[in-house]
Amino acid sequence: GAVDLRVAVIGTNDQFYPYTARNISKINYFRVYSRWGEMVFENKGFQPNEYTAGWDGKHNGVMLPPDVYVYVMEIELKNGLVEIYKGDVTLMR
Repeated sequence: GAVDLRVAVIGTNDQFYPYTARNISKINYFRVYSRWGEMVFENKGFQPNEYTAGWDGKHNGVMLPPDVYVYVMEIELKNGLVEIYKGDVTLMR
């Protein structure tokens, strides 16, 4: 679009979180779903690039099996526009 926007999701050994450009005001929500559509993680209303706001591969405190999971996040830009980003992540152990 007309907005210069870079959004990536960074996975480390224990967290999967949105890493965004400076023109992002906040992450309205960040959700992760299993391949069957069950929401296994949700976090709402946090600042971009917050490592601790990410998903640790668990659901209700239990480690999930290796698989492909889908993420959806709604971001709010500093100019007030709201955009949704979707993708998938492979959880490996």
